[in-house]
Amino acid sequence: MPTGVCSDFSLKYIEILVESQTTEVSAKAQGSNSAFDVLMNVNRVKKYDWLPEKKDDPKNRQEKLYNEILDVCVTQFSVCFNEKQKDVGMLIINTLTDVCWFLDPFIERFEKRCINIPKVWKFHGFRDWRSQHKKPPQISSEELAKKSNALAKVLMLPWWLNRSFSAFKDSVSELLSAMEYYHKSLTDQLERTQRNHYSSTPVRSVADNWGLTVIEAEEMQR
Repeated sequence: MPTGVCSDFSLKYIEILVESQTTEVSAKAQGSNSAFDVLMNVNRVKKYDWLPEKKDDPKNRQEKLYNEILDVCVTQFSVCFNEKQKDVGMLIINTLTDVCWFLDPFIERFEKRCINIPKVWKFHGFRDWRSQHKKPPQISSEELAKKSNALAKVLMLPWWLNRSFSAFKDSVSELLSAMEYYHKSLTDQLERTQRNHYSSTPVRSVADNWGLTVIEAEEMQR
């Protein structure tokens, strides 16, 4: 705290609390490592050997997708958690399952718009509306925004600071970027539609979409 602040507030005493630490760090290590490196070294001591349990007997397609998501996290990215991060682990896996379940019927729409969802997160056929004799699901900007916000909040968890999971974070971030890009295209399309609806001039110029053919009176009588 600057000493000028003490003078401005007429402070006469400053109390300094010193907290002893059980872990001693050498002066050499302090000079070469940043505070972030020290923190990560402490984290490495923790055992990352916990994983959410699989659904041994999936009761529906969404639980089957949950198992697939868990397999991808483990086999593709070596994801794991420590004992104190069980809630974090469940939140990450459940959120990814919820997002991929939502996106399932719309994968082709993303591809038609040239919006690339990472291959590992392209799960298609789990949300099978045809077999359930339901109407084709519609993607709305509100629901897409809700799923995007949930995934964005998950990516803000401190767990992602562990560099061992940087590839996993990059992949999930790419998934979020694809969702946000599609959401932007939907909102832009809605805004254009609303502007055209309330516009006092025609959307298209008549000069661009009409032609004139002269028909003589004799030809009309034939």
